[in-house]
Amino acid sequence: MTQLNIAQNLSAGDIAFIGFHQDSPDGFTFITLADIPANEVIYFTDHSWSVAFNNWHNNTTDAHYAWTAPTSGAPIGTIVTITETTPNTLTPTLGTITQASLFGDFSLISGGDVLFAYQSTTGAMPTAENATFLAGIYTDDNYAHNTDCDGPQGWYNGTPCASDYTTPGSISTGANASGIAPGLTNGENAVHLYPAPILEFSSENDNGRYTGTLSGNADDIRALINDRTQWSFGDTPAYDTSETYFNGNTTVNITAVPTCDAPSLSYITVNLYTNPFSECIIAGGVYSELGIINGKKFYIQTSSISPDYAGELILFYNSTQWVISTLDEEDPIIIASNPNTTSESAPLTGWSTTEEICPGSNLEISNGAYIFDENTFEDISLYDFLFYYAAETGGAPLTGDITTGTYYASVIIDECESPRTEVTLNTLTINNEITETSGVLTATETNASYQWFVCNGEGNSLIDDASSQSYTPTETGSYSATIFKNGGYIESDCYEINTLHTITANDTPNIKVYPNPAHTSVSITTPKARQFAILNLLGQTVATFNTEANQTKTIDIKTLSNGIYLIKSLDTNTSYTHKLIIKN
Repeated sequence: MTQLNIAQNLSAGDIAFIGFHQDSPDGFTFITLADIPANEVIYFTDHSWSVAFNNWHNNTTDAHYAWTAPTSGAPIGTIVTITETTPNTLTPTLGTITQASLFGDFSLISGGDVLFAYQSTTGAMPTAENATFLAGIYTDDNYAHNTDCDGPQGWYNGTPCASDYTTPGSISTGANASGIAPGLTNGENAVHLYPAPILEFSSENDNGRYTGTLSGNADDIRALINDRTQWSFGDTPAYDTSETYFNGNTTVNITAVPTCDAPSLSYITVNLYTNPFSECIIAGGVYSELGIINGKKFYIQTSSISPDYAGELILFYNSTQWVISTLDEEDPIIIASNPNTTSESAPLTGWSTTEEICPGSNLEISNGAYIFDENTFEDISLYDFLFYYAAETGGAPLTGDITTGTYYASVIIDECESPRTEVTLNTLTINNEITETSGVLTATETNASYQWFVCNGEGNSLIDDASSQSYTPTETGSYSATIFKNGGYIESDCYEINTLHTITANDTPNIKVYPNPAHTSVSITTPKARQFAILNLLGQTVATFNTEANQTKTIDIKTLSNGIYLIKSLDTNTSYTHKLIIKN
């Protein structure tokens, strides 16, 4: 007897039974559906299993045998026949096999029996917790399918089967009828050859063999082998189930299933606070994980605050730093970078935009996924690598528009689909209202970034340096704001300003500005100390200065172009605006 305590390196379905022979000599044939390492141990037995007790049946008639792979291993597609050459002596066509239990013999019952293959960390006949069942084949018809005999997946139910002679509450001592072992699924990695309603008079043949193809992907071949319609049966001792038969009647060419490296999806949102109407590429939007580059997660833009840019940008680690870049392989444009070298996923802080592309922009990254209510992404499921499902398992990918809510998303890389990840798509709502008080315009949305524009019939003209939540127009007209937040933006309606914001204090007539028009300098005298700004007609501040009470302040204006400017008091209590003409 041999007791081997070997680590379990295989999984359910890594081998499959393709033949059994219950007429003398008894035996069976299996095929490897994965590479079997050198000296790997697999146990085989015709000992039946109790589903009710999750343990072996209580009999000592069926032995357990340990098969050891040769030192060269057994590559995928290897066929091995094991035959009882003398009583209780099994001979394999490859490797070695020895009895591993203290009791029983090897005797496949012609009236129906079971075969299991398993690995164990505790030797032969392990408990369910210490076993990994690899394959199973069942040739009994459960007492001709009497009441309650057909249990889980069509295998034997045991107690309370009406034909089971075991005292209720105890494990059966039966030697042939068997439940399916834990970890096995009928039709996937185990097969019941005579399920209901196939009855005894047309079943329980003495011998059987798989007759389908043995060429193709291991997953496909496994499914065919465990489909009873792909088998043939016979009752004559000459019925051939040997390795020689299979190799002589079919081409064996099984390919391994590729290792699935598709990642479980994670989402980040890039928030780029910048002027989208300048030369800066719009980087804001939702990015989805798409694999590993240089040992770190790689993301692609799957939705953008501008639909024209969706899918055009990537975020990854380029071996020296994290970057957001265009997809152009020959001449990529780096928009932002991050020196973090330790983070395996996109770092959320520490980003700097490039001076050539987005000078002075503020970029932030946060976890999450958004659909922007003002700039809806027409069909977030159109990407041929990204799929959204309504359920965690089963069902077809959703098509058409994806709205806000909870979904289960997966990604396909090299025809390999990742596990589904639960993701909640949140609606990003940005308030686009602006209000006016005494000529001052204010955006209602807080904690955002802003850009103000002059509205005209042909489009809006950007106002330089007008990027605060409030803006004070220097001319009557129509104005609007664009509000940026969390990677999205929204435009306000145009607001008509008919009255400029000018509060005249009692002492403002005593403020003197001269000469006007001015050439190279302008002087100003005020009765009180004040702070002033010189603005152009776009609202941009071109100069600031302070005055002392009853003293003349001279300001150099040689660098300013000809035109009309406004001198504006920055006093918080009173305001004064004076038109200045510069004429060189």
